[in-house]
Amino acid sequence: MARRRAESGAAGNPPYELDADFARLAAARLSSAGAAPVVIDELGLVEADSAPFAAAVAGLFRGPAPVLAVIQDRALARWLGVIKPTANPQVMRVDAASRDALPEAIAALFRP
Repeated sequence: MARRRAESGAAGNPPYELDADFARLAAARLSSAGAAPVVIDELGLVEADSAPFAAAVAGLFRGPAPVLAVIQDRALARWLGVIKPTANPQVMRVDAASRDALPEAIAALFRP
């Protein structure tokens, strides 16, 4: 739920931003996730620019729920800066050679 910024984004920032109402509702929902597994598809630069949304995502990684988040490669360093201080995320890069084995690798992470 992004929209074009009124002014063009600063260098390195996308020309879009999360809609404020969407960011507020998404942050509230993420903050109340509990212990059930959470899947987020996908986190990019636009989402990283929303402080409330980014804080809610960081909170997920501090909580009891297992989290699977798809992160755009160009935004990975930025998101790791948000979540790494609070968690030890496992990063799985996806490309044509690795994608067929990915479902089993992800399932193995969620098995007790």
